[in-house]
Amino acid sequence: RKCHLCLSPSQARKYNGICPVCGRKLTTGVLHRIEQLADRDEDFLLELLHGSFVNRGHFIDRMRLSGFDPSAQYRVLCIELGDFLSYNADEDTFKRDLLELLPGSTMMVSDQVLVILASDRLFLPERAPAMLRNLDSYLRSQKLLCGISDAIGDLYYFSTYRDQALSAARYRKYLIDQSLAYTFYDEVKVYDILQQIPHSELIHYCSRQVYEIYQYDAAQHTDYITTLLAYLKANRSVKSTAAYLHVHRNTVNYRIARIRELFGLDLDSFSTVHQILLSCQMIRLLQD
Repeated sequence: RKCHLCLSPSQARKYNGICPVCGRKLTTGVLHRIEQLADRDEDFLLELLHGSFVNRGHFIDRMRLSGFDPSAQYRVLCIELGDFLSYNADEDTFKRDLLELLPGSTMMVSDQVLVILASDRLFLPERAPAMLRNLDSYLRSQKLLCGISDAIGDLYYFSTYRDQALSAARYRKYLIDQSLAYTFYDEVKVYDILQQIPHSELIHYCSRQVYEIYQYDAAQHTDYITTLLAYLKANRSVKSTAAYLHVHRNTVNYRIARIRELFGLDLDSFSTVHQILLSCQMIRLLQD
């Protein structure tokens, strides 16, 4: 303090805890203590990821020493980084930016993926819109994508929900609307389930009419499958479908009329619509 020098925890580490002015040991402050606690929680999450606990009793004992509330609900967020940190901000700056968007979260980098454990309270209806809007804006500015798991009430299954978040980011490409930089697992859950079926067998579960549309698209260079999927996901709203596909409403009306005419689809039956929707999602996987 007498040296009138103030260093962040990362800066202090660069000097090995020694003051560059007087050469004495640096006096650490609140930020250092907060970082120490964060490191402890990161270590706990790494142990969960690596399956380091002998049994649930061992997990409970370790959790008591962590900063996590065993009665709280959380969500896992995953951001695949690739070479992002090599060409952009350093890891400390990147985490600090995200902590402003997701206060109280614990973050760690594992296998070039930023894994975040955030309180589910951030996703409550009164807080989520503003938080997600800011998160989307930040992710877009950094050219990154984020997957978000379902709510988790038992951290013992943390790795399962980490996998959900990874799947959410990776299966985003199958969504018709890809306007947001984040994806909830619930939006792509069906693709994760269908992916467990070998592609060679998947076709046997597909509706005959939808498979005919798939073959017609391949032969005629049309894209009726995408139109049909968007139409059903939009609850058969022509206006919403047109917005999804960035086409005029008359184009949507024409395509749907042609689909009905060519393939005899009944798009007014609830049970039929769900069968067709699932089959369209199967085709999306087969097209990959």
